Amino acid sequence: MRVVSESDKELILEHRPIVLPGLAGILVIAVAIQTLSSAATLNLESWTGACAGIGVGGFVTYLMALPSQVVFDGKQREVRWHHGGWPGSGKGHLSLDKITGVQVLTETPNSGPERIALMTTTGSMPLLRHYSGVEPHQQTAAIIRDWLRRQGLDIPAE
Repeated sequence: MRVVSESDKELILEHRPIVLPGLAGILVIAVAIQTLSSAATLNLESWTGACAGIGVGGFVTYLMALPSQVVFDGKQREVRWHHGGWPGSGKGHLSLDKITGVQVLTETPNSGPERIALMTTTGSMPLLRHYSGVEPHQQTAAIIRDWLRRQGLDIPAE
């Protein structure tokens, strides 16, 4: 996640995956090129399989590239999120007053890909559906903590 906009009354974060969908897209294009270069030798079953593989690969690439946005709204005292998805998107909101902390969670204990989660009075709420290994999670979590403190919340340092 990266900070798109920050003011006293609003903090907007976005996640637009590039690396993994980019690699998947390159793989799909390579398969398509290989299929076309050997088109003369392919039978109907091979064409069907290749086209199905390219279609599924393209669709999975599309799903991996869907963006997410999280808006911390100081005027309405809530955080709203919207995750692109298929067949529908995930969205919701939470009162700022229910947030008790901000943590960076790892996929496996003490290592691996990370994601930011809001700690609430009822448990943790991850800001993204998945973990990522290429984002500055600690820095973004610190920005969120500072912004929440400016809204008058008692948020611990970590």
